[in-house]
Amino acid sequence: MISLGAVLTPEKIPGLTDNGFNLYDHEQLSEIHNKLEKIDSGKIAISIMGMPYKCPP
Repeated sequence: MISLGAVLTPEKIPGLTDNGFNLYDHEQLSEIHNKLEKIDSGKIAISIMGMPYKCPP
């Protein structure tokens, strides 16, 4: 799961701290890239739930 929240509080969603990625943490970017490269089927969902969020498209 990738969440583009305005406030980083992954502990509020059960399992997100252990199984999610933080796009704003440069140390996690290579791990995110590696995981995405290994996907050979299925779908990736990106959802913007509403304002505010840090980086509007």
